[in-house]
Amino acid sequence: MKKLRKIAISRGYDSQSMKLIEEMAGLTQAIVKHVVSKEKAKTLREIKHRIAAVLVMLEQIVYLLDLDNNDIDQLMEYEINRQLFEIKSEGA
Repeated sequence: MKKLRKIAISRGYDSQSMKLIEEMAGLTQAIVKHVVSKEKAKTLREIKHRIAAVLVMLEQIVYLLDLDNNDIDQLMEYEINRQLFEIKSEGA
């Protein structure tokens, strides 16, 4: 985590938020390639790489914006429950 903070402080929010957008776009492209690919092992490796890059950038943004991880965890729990409710509603 110290390494991520050092990078985040050095580069700043504006730079790292734009880098996050780039990394998310790369992940989007990798997912689309995986869906249509016949070489799933190759495209899966790319997805793993892109997920790691996105997570690194997200951690920096969380730090730079001084976001509370507990708040994020609660929002994630809400989102999980919302999706589970949708699944249950679709089955009714």
